[in-house]
Amino acid sequence: MLEKLLLATIGFAFLITQANSGVSLKSYKQYIYGVYVLVKIDNKDLPVVTNNSGYPKQEVIAGSVTLNKDKTHKWETLYRYTKEDGQAETSKSSGNGRFSIKGNSVVFELDGDDTCMPGTLKKSVLTVQADRLMTYQKNRIAKSNHENR
Repeated sequence: MLEKLLLATIGFAFLITQANSGVSLKSYKQYIYGVYVLVKIDNKDLPVVTNNSGYPKQEVIAGSVTLNKDKTHKWETLYRYTKEDGQAETSKSSGNGRFSIKGNSVVFELDGDDTCMPGTLKKSVLTVQADRLMTYQKNRIAKSNHENR
């Protein structure tokens, strides 16, 4: 009897701890979906110069990856090109694909391409090994529309 009471008390304490932490007992996977904002390339804060061979100078100035519940993703990267005379232009590249996740490991596949990119997802940080190491931080503000897909 004392053993059952002790187990019940431990179980209740666990439930109270989970409730107070703001994390429900649902699978953590519900929290992975949403918008992740690019914050670093090769561990350097944005903007990052991606070519050092003259002009135009190419910099990555912003980017994002959106993970949807149907296991699709959308990515966007914003570039700035600065000419020798100092004039700058921006351009955006974007694409879609699918992703799979197992534990902390994520694999991204791009639509219309055989490219697969490995990554990791730990808490709110997503890293993707493309031609460079891309580090994204989950955007808490923009989650409402994307997490409902």
